Amino acid sequence: MRDFLKKLSPGWIRKLYNIVRKCVIKAEFRICRIFPIRKKRVVFCNVWGFGDNPKWIAKALRRADKSVEIIFVTDRSMAEHVPKGIRVVQTNTPKAVYYLATAHVWVDCNRKEPYIVKRSGQIYIQTWHGSLPLKKIEGDYAGLTEEYLENARRDSKMTDLCLSNGEFMNDIYRKAFEYECELMITGSARMDPLIRPNHRRVIRTKKEIAALVGENKGIQAIINGAQLNGTSRGETEPDVTQLNVTGREKAQEDYKIAVYAPTYRENGKQVEFPDLDKVRKKLEERFGGEFVIVARVHPLVRKKIKEYGSGIVDGSRLGDLYELLEASDVLITDYSNSLFEFAFAGKPVFLYASDAEEYEEERGFYFDYDKLPYPHSATTRELCDAIEDYSEFDHKNAQREFFENIGIKEDGKASRRIADVILRKVYRS
Repeated sequence: MRDFLKKLSPGWIRKLYNIVRKCVIKAEFRICRIFPIRKKRVVFCNVWGFGDNPKWIAKALRRADKSVEIIFVTDRSMAEHVPKGIRVVQTNTPKAVYYLATAHVWVDCNRKEPYIVKRSGQIYIQTWHGSLPLKKIEGDYAGLTEEYLENARRDSKMTDLCLSNGEFMNDIYRKAFEYECELMITGSARMDPLIRPNHRRVIRTKKEIAALVGENKGIQAIINGAQLNGTSRGETEPDVTQLNVTGREKAQEDYKIAVYAPTYRENGKQVEFPDLDKVRKKLEERFGGEFVIVARVHPLVRKKIKEYGSGIVDGSRLGDLYELLEASDVLITDYSNSLFEFAFAGKPVFLYASDAEEYEEERGFYFDYDKLPYPHSATTRELCDAIEDYSEFDHKNAQREFFENIGIKEDGKASRRIADVILRKVYRS
């Protein structure tokens, strides 16, 4: 309701509201500084819900030491499948301010707002929301405003430790982020579920996708009439159950998932979708089995998903992207950084983009897009041909050579490794 009212308000009222809100939060921080720093309190922050690197680190920290108080600051409406022992607090509320002001350690994957100031004795760890970028970021990207960059430099000066997965990323952080802090190669926590998937969590994700398929009009395709059991929201993953599909028992693993994740165009240009019905049929011909295509797209282009058949679903309600990728078999994208992460797990990646030259000129890439070791396509027919011609042997060899040349270090154990780093900071600082 608050967001709805804000949209209806005149621009000057929204601007005034933001100014007042920032002043109030800044005053709350000053007041909360009278409270002592709690040695075993760690606050994680992610603006996109309970996800990304902070999610996997928080879970690993909880498993490693249950005496540490873990607070996760985010949008509560996006906080799903949160284990017991991790407290979720709504961002920019008095509670969030109090926990940030009194925590010993901060762990973030975004820049902090300018009204958030670190106290003496606090430790700020930055993971960033990525592991290997295709698109240029931060100071390397010419499209950012000076206001943003000014706050980014302030945030970089507050940072005590930045985590990465190799010297390639260290070089980017030093230059684009202007980091002078310690850089530590630990691997990327959000890569862990892709490299070392959890079977029960995969089943839970497939249950949620089956429910979305069941909501689609024309349920005749794929998982017709699925009856789902409830999903656990606690620390324990749900038991493996089965779906009743058109009168016959069928294990939930029997269908495959392809994720279509196009990048939103910041200039307002519409994303050109391939014909997802044709793509789905081609995937079934090439890889066998029944496929569901889960489209993870920006809200402004989500309505296009409804143009396709019942085997195409809107994945925006599935929460964490990396739980979705963990359960998926194929990724189709254009410029999303997730293409590297999915490929590192040895899974097929297909690039579909009709505006690659234009996008590269506007945004800028760290790699030559045409030389990336993935099948490229600009039309539905080209994409279907690439799927038909896919060679697992060639794909994995190309991937191995690509990552070896960059020196990326990922082993699926980054979350626990980073949790150990945090515990050393907690007990030794």
